[in-house]
Amino acid sequence: NARLGLDIYQGGFHIDPFFEAKIKSKKFNSYYYGLNQINVNGGIDLAAGVKVDYHLLSNFYLFGAAKLTLLDRQVRSSQFVNRDFHGQVFLGFGVSNDRSKPRKEELTTTAYVRVAHGWATPTDIAQIIRFNAKKDTFNNQMTSVFYGHPLTDEVFGLPIDIYLTPGLVWHWKSEVQSHIQEFIIAIKLYYTIKWPIRWKFGAAEGLSYVNDIPYVEKSEMERKGYRPSNMLNYLDFSLDFNIGDIFGGDELKKWWLGYSIHHRSAIFETAQQFGRISGGSNFQTFYLQYHY
Repeated sequence: NARLGLDIYQGGFHIDPFFEAKIKSKKFNSYYYGLNQINVNGGIDLAAGVKVDYHLLSNFYLFGAAKLTLLDRQVRSSQFVNRDFHGQVFLGFGVSNDRSKPRKEELTTTAYVRVAHGWATPTDIAQIIRFNAKKDTFNNQMTSVFYGHPLTDEVFGLPIDIYLTPGLVWHWKSEVQSHIQEFIIAIKLYYTIKWPIRWKFGAAEGLSYVNDIPYVEKSEMERKGYRPSNMLNYLDFSLDFNIGDIFGGDELKKWWLGYSIHHRSAIFETAQQFGRISGGSNFQTFYLQYHY
């Protein structure tokens, strides 16, 4: 994709008109426009559009976009395509930096590294929160390492820390599965309570990819008659406390001890990108987190 655009700021509006060219291969066109039944040579789509956001309040924005694409000549001649143009529109709400305030030079939050170890459970999140988690029959376990890169320390005037957090997970070999690697990218929010010591509640949302399906997922999918997906939605819910606040010492104040729920799921058959399946996996983990 090659895009040429403008950034126009007018009042509370940010307007981004653009022109775009998309270069596509024969393999791409044959798959999407030939339905893998006929060969469609590669070509270049041309598009024009506009993206607009309007600053409503604090970090809250209204987003909109419209785009009109002229399909390339090879695609237009395909027997499965009955129109020359392809249109898209989008409208939604979102959170971003507050443009009415000066940009912060530095944040009060710092980067972190988190190391965790956990055990699988066939129990869903609601039952885990109610302390009704069941033990996995085959004792499947995982170890994870996450890096947290701070993005902001304030949202809507509240002390909410937001991090970009990529992670690597190693699912250990058991009698029902081999070693499995899991790769994660997510956005995580933390809210800190400072009484009687510092506690942090965290929640993350992102994507998880595994190179093989863990047993706890595979068995559930087989029971429901679904084909499992390597790529699923990722959630993480955590609670931790500051070790230094209990034992004292400046160096220990960089360390946090916590518990989290490591969750993969397909969002209850609503997500086409995950194959419209229902199910996933949960791990209860304990971790150490170091801020530097």
